[in-house]
Amino acid sequence: MNARKALSFLILFFVLLALPIAYRYTFHYTGSPPEREVNRPQLDEIQVPTPPAAQYTDETVIAGDGIVVVDMAHNNQIQMPELNVLASRLAARGHQLVGWTDGSLKDALLEASAFLVVTPLESFEEDQVATVVEFIASGGRLLLVGDPTRYGYLVDDWG
Repeated sequence: MNARKALSFLILFFVLLALPIAYRYTFHYTGSPPEREVNRPQLDEIQVPTPPAAQYTDETVIAGDGIVVVDMAHNNQIQMPELNVLASRLAARGHQLVGWTDGSLKDALLEASAFLVVTPLESFEEDQVATVVEFIASGGRLLLVGDPTRYGYLVDDWG
């Protein structure tokens, strides 16, 4: 009797399990959807107005000589080849773009006319900040560039 009762419950279980599936299939899936033609635009007919391109002409500047130091020591999110346009504009004016990766910042800025910092991920040390302030006070130029599309992230696996 117990085996017969267990078999009845098992059959009832599968019937109750199949009822929602049969209901959905019967009332919601009534066959394949009707085929409709998709209207596609004629791409040849689309004309996008484009503004005329302005020609860039570089100003004639009295060429000097100088060094522009680029900070590469603070995990900066830029590579020197990305500064090629800037380097060529500076070269036309007699300046040279030089990367600084390590060593004394004071020594690197001795002959420099400008200091360029692009998106650093590491902080400057106090003596380096003092060196930059002194460099600016003595007539040096500072260009700080931030790029929100370049970032770094730190994953702390240990919480």
